Amino acid sequence: MADDTLSARLRDIPLFSELSDADLAILGHCCAETSLPKGTMLFHEGDHYYGFYIVITGSVKVYKLTQEGRESMLHIIGPINTLAEIPMFLGSGYPANAEALEDSRLICVYKEGFLRMLQTHPELALKMLAGLSRRLKTLGERIEKLTVLDVKTRLARYLLDEAQSQGGSGKNSITLPISKTLLASQLGTITETLSRTFRKLEDEGLIRVEGKRIALLNLSELRARYKGTHA
Repeated sequence: MADDTLSARLRDIPLFSELSDADLAILGHCCAETSLPKGTMLFHEGDHYYGFYIVITGSVKVYKLTQEGRESMLHIIGPINTLAEIPMFLGSGYPANAEALEDSRLICVYKEGFLRMLQTHPELALKMLAGLSRRLKTLGERIEKLTVLDVKTRLARYLLDEAQSQGGSGKNSITLPISKTLLASQLGTITETLSRTFRKLEDEGLIRVEGKRIALLNLSELRARYKGTHA
């Protein structure tokens, strides 16, 4: 991969957003791009830790298995997001399972090279702390949503966030980027409860479900009820 292309991709990652072009060139020496076909495991829980990953295209689900063998979704990682960066500094194996939801391209930041870079260029660590803090803030907000908000509010906020990411605040329909089974797991519920919740929002006249396409019939009311804001 050309150095300028790699630097351009790394610059978009929140963790590296404070790094200069020269810093990114140094970082590039401990990175490599890899392709991951749909359904391929990136790593299993407990595997030896080689480094963390950045999703460039596609998506990766991160999950644990319950004692009954059921998947418990932790995250779905889309483009320009990182996964498995925390074990870099803990000296442990991968804390969960990761599998490609679709054909994906990723950058691997290798542990040995990355830690050696921080030893020889300690000033880079300070620059990356701000990006890591933003990442932890996002994870904290997700945990709060799962523990405090009811399922209907979680779903409504998910739809609003998808509308924003798929076309802006005025977007009046979205296409679910994942299956409803995966969405249920991501929202911390089960498929049957998710289906009932979709129907409740339809009964309120806020959405219309057409397979994976969701028409948002009243954006301002949806925001007012479930995000506490008005258009």
